[in-house]
Amino acid sequence: MKMTENYNPVFISLGGSGGNILEDFDTDLFPLDHQLHINTDRNSLRQRKGTQFIIGEKCIKGLSCSRLPALGKKAIDESLITILTKLINKTDVFIIAGLGGGTGSAAPHLAKLLIQSGKKVHLILSVLGLDSESKLTQQNVENAISDANEIEPKLARLIIMKQDWKRFDKSAIFNDCLFQFHQEIAKEVEIQKSQSQI
Repeated sequence: MKMTENYNPVFISLGGSGGNILEDFDTDLFPLDHQLHINTDRNSLRQRKGTQFIIGEKCIKGLSCSRLPALGKKAIDESLITILTKLINKTDVFIIAGLGGGTGSAAPHLAKLLIQSGKKVHLILSVLGLDSESKLTQQNVENAISDANEIEPKLARLIIMKQDWKRFDKSAIFNDCLFQFHQEIAKEVEIQKSQSQI
């Protein structure tokens, strides 16, 4: 995709699941130099291609948030000024996160702060494997979706991909979900790009 002066997006993965999702995307549509992988977990970040940025180094010390979204929010707050610096001149911010853990479930919090700073934010959330997850994970998902719905009127777009894991072939379902995810975001990117050229 050719970026223009009027359309210069950034695709942020927040947390480990968000990073996995973004790395499966077509780099012609989502170029590596427009990707920013954000996480508290230093080891998880080392696996990523594209730009990497660790958040919450003082409060989390390069570790996982251990399914505690309050820690993810704290890490975002600690690093917000640096995050905003990395987003200068970016016209659209696409935040991609998987829900259930600590960092990804804080995605609505990041979106809210970026909106307050004047950014145009697209929030894309994935819910995978919920049937087999713990009550804590399920609660994290419910809380994150509630937070996302609360800020939806101020978002450019909210996409929540849910998947029914009751079918037998879970691997195929996961791949189907990623494909749908990719298609949804690619469609939104093309819409935003065409609107910026009007």
